[in-house]
Amino acid sequence: MVVLLGFCTTIVLSRSELDHMVSSVDQFQRSAVPGTRDLRLDADHDYVGYFEYADARTSVDFPAEFSIHTVEGGTYRLTTEGDSGVTVAVGPPISQGLWLSTLPMLIGIGLGIAIALTTFGRRRRFRRRITKETAHVVGTGQ
Repeated sequence: MVVLLGFCTTIVLSRSELDHMVSSVDQFQRSAVPGTRDLRLDADHDYVGYFEYADARTSVDFPAEFSIHTVEGGTYRLTTEGDSGVTVAVGPPISQGLWLSTLPMLIGIGLGIAIALTTFGRRRRFRRRITKETAHVVGTGQ
């Protein structure tokens, strides 16, 4: 029961983190290609630019096309060239969000396996001890 509760809690926490990551991706600043857009970026942050094709937001694969680190906050101009139908999305690296969303699940699964193995081992030793005691009692005629 404890393993099941831990597993369910892990799923809820991972899902919550994944929802947060998707929400932050939806808040990326976007620019159509070709085009120009002013981006408002914070000081001392890492940003990554991703190309989104047609229905890219439903895809798991977001290849990073470029990255920048801002020293000063302010307005930065993004100018894009190329074929239309592509959007450039700029925001924090999403690989951090992916790692944070899977980490609780991996920890929970590891703990669940450890608890299950410990419980199984203790039950097995207890049954073996009971069987030995019962055999001894039966064998001596008591």
